[in-house]
Amino acid sequence: MLYTRKYSPQEKLTQALNLYLAAKELKRAALRKFHPELSEKQITEKVDQIFRNART
Repeated sequence: MLYTRKYSPQEKLTQALNLYLAAKELKRAALRKFHPELSEKQITEKVDQIFRNART
């Protein structure tokens, strides 16, 4: 688990990047499922737009 020991800053950054990339892949899969008419290029553009405009 992420909180079972202290991680170095590099390990934390790696974990954050992995989570970010996994979230993008999940969004890509959802777009494919719900919008099968979109091309891969359109899906990529939409995912990029969604993550660019995301707020925390």
